[in-house]
Amino acid sequence: KRFGQMCDVKAGFPGAVHLIAAYPDNYEEALIANVMAGGDSAASGMLAGAIIGAAVGLEGIPAQWRDGLVARDRIQELIDQIVAQSG
Repeated sequence: KRFGQMCDVKAGFPGAVHLIAAYPDNYEEALIANVMAGGDSAASGMLAGAIIGAAVGLEGIPAQWRDGLVARDRIQELIDQIVAQSG
């Protein structure tokens, strides 16, 4: 609540920074804490999830979260294309 529970940048950015600082290597705990804080947590969750996800890699994201995606195969194809192009 201290960092705001709204989705706009003014309120969401400090919340995302807090999550990144508090859970720098724990994707699952960061996103659960984001949701449990209440309010409109979409923006802070997207930003914190992207940054922490980049830090922990695919293996740091819970398998059940990845495997449950409807477009999982298409997402993996796109990831593979990006990796191949960054060669």
